[in-house]
Amino acid sequence: IKDSLNCIESLHLIAQNAQDAYMLMQCQLECSPHPTNLAAFLESIHRRVSAVVTHAGKGNCFVSNIKSFMQRTDTVHQFPYIILDTDVVLRVVTSIANNASRFTSYGTVSLNLDICGKGNLCFCISDTGTGMSPEERAKA
Repeated sequence: IKDSLNCIESLHLIAQNAQDAYMLMQCQLECSPHPTNLAAFLESIHRRVSAVVTHAGKGNCFVSNIKSFMQRTDTVHQFPYIILDTDVVLRVVTSIANNASRFTSYGTVSLNLDICGKGNLCFCISDTGTGMSPEERAKA
């Protein structure tokens, strides 16, 4: 039963990622921003991406600076709440992390967070995978 549930979860995640990728490419992903606790949201992102990378089962290492970002900056204390659509951001970041994990074997998938511009949080997901062809990059 556990294997069946894992398989169903994997299929659901693949379907959701495909739908999200299509919606992003068509600029049709709808957002409903609302006030969100920043610290709880960042913890959620960290847990979700860690689970995606670990669940891929390809021997990948997950590296994240979110916990150190929260400790070294006072952003979380200055801005305890931010306005965003947590579901959409979680789905997009998870989808990108899932892609990074699928194309990386026994490597590293990294999630980094920084402040860019005036009050913007920027997520960067990188991996040591095979990469994309120039044609694929042009479409992204």
